Amino acid sequence: MLRPPQRLTGRHAKHIMFKQNEATMEPIPIHLENPSLRISVLPGVGAKIFDLIDRSTGQNFLWRNPRILPQSYPIEANFDNYWCGGWDDGFPTCETCAHKGEVYPNLGELRSLHWQADAGADEVTLTAHGPISPVNACKSVRLRGASVEMDFSLTHRGHLP
Repeated sequence: MLRPPQRLTGRHAKHIMFKQNEATMEPIPIHLENPSLRISVLPGVGAKIFDLIDRSTGQNFLWRNPRILPQSYPIEANFDNYWCGGWDDGFPTCETCAHKGEVYPNLGELRSLHWQADAGADEVTLTAHGPISPVNACKSVRLRGASVEMDFSLTHRGHLP
């Protein structure tokens, strides 16, 4: 059964769990829009911003890979093999590395996670927990006129600095 993309137009926030199109297994985006901009956020693929569209021209400012569809993938996978385009956040590193016995994948550990989302008409707040680093991550994305505003915070929940 095909489901349309998640569109939120009301002022009341909704809590959204990760969803996929049952036929294609593609992640279902959350769309935020106002008279100037429309963005698509993929909570199921690291909370990436997949589209940033100027509504007056239809121009998407973010590149899309014509060969790779958005999809979830294992944390240890090479990011380049799954990069569908859009805007990703890298934490805590952009290159594969090891630190204190832990191996961190290229573009970090949060880029392939399924984030929880609370969304309204012009804002979405996404949260995830680091599977390697003891962190809680929170990313808020909102539209303000012709601008996109983002806040990103990390809370350390481990015992060591």
